[in-house]
Amino acid sequence: MLKLVYQDRNMTRSRISTTLDIDRAMVTHIYQYLVKEGWIKEQPTNLKKLPLRLCENKLYAAGIEIQPEYQILTICNIAGTIVFEHKWNNKIESVSDFILNTACPMLETSEYEVAGAAIAIPGICDTKQSSILRSVPFNIKESITLPSEISVKGKNIPLFVENDIRCWSWGKVSFNKEYDSFITVIQHFIEDKDDKLRFSRITGGLSFFINGKPMLGAHGCAGEMPVLFKVKELQNTGNYLTYEQRLEVRSNKEIAKQFLENTAITLSYLSTVFDAKKIFISGFEAFHTEDFENSIKNLLKQYQFYPDLQHVEIIPEASNPEETSRGACGLVFEELFVRDCETEAIDSRLIAKK
Repeated sequence: MLKLVYQDRNMTRSRISTTLDIDRAMVTHIYQYLVKEGWIKEQPTNLKKLPLRLCENKLYAAGIEIQPEYQILTICNIAGTIVFEHKWNNKIESVSDFILNTACPMLETSEYEVAGAAIAIPGICDTKQSSILRSVPFNIKESITLPSEISVKGKNIPLFVENDIRCWSWGKVSFNKEYDSFITVIQHFIEDKDDKLRFSRITGGLSFFINGKPMLGAHGCAGEMPVLFKVKELQNTGNYLTYEQRLEVRSNKEIAKQFLENTAITLSYLSTVFDAKKIFISGFEAFHTEDFENSIKNLLKQYQFYPDLQHVEIIPEASNPEETSRGACGLVFEELFVRDCETEAIDSRLIAKK
């Protein structure tokens, strides 16, 4: 019942009765129990047909984005409201050491008791095994396993690990209830302190979600796909941009133009193959394009196979430093409310917490 109310903002008692195939008297009994326990907001007796609502502050989750140059910790409630945040600009090499020696002590100092935490990291991750398979920014060339639980305020809470780009998308699923097939493409341009005309590093990629679940790819690398057509034939045309060239996108208009066009080609192909209804694009402020939204829309139409038949909503979004760590909080809620219910209810962490 909590899963239904969490996932569907239009879920009423009557729909719960139909969906779960239980009589309304039982639904009322469960509803009264959940109200008493603080999970669901109480409804006036004359407004029983209104959708049920969770109590936003019943649970909190922690999301931690870890990059080599910076780290962001946020704590969110069920609605996605950030109630606590902290940022570091540490140069780190060990992800595990940062979690245990820096992030966990900060969670101890906050006034909020979190039900779980998730790590957002650039690289190929296996969430089920709590593993980082590969990460170029952290020079991880062999799989490392993170602890599946951490101790915070004297309690063991689950710890999840996920690709940073997919975390951004998890926020859309958890907090915006985005269940259409969609693609998220993000570019994070890391400033070069010694050269204002170029960037020191670009981290970005794509994530694919269908029915509220990510497409992981053959080895979980769907979040890491900065260039689709990285082949010799393309490189020989002169249209392929090397990584070093892309670092100059801020100061070189021709590179910026080609970068945008290559992105449009990739998105046109993928949105067709995966029948994406929406494409969220973020992080392209560095291009200084006066009308970025129309530019990318026109390019997509140019490269789509049948633009008159394919209708994709393009949604440009401004970069938000907390969006990745906030999305990691969304992953925690999805794990607690949804995935446990898809296996065995007796194993639910929410029941265990009770």
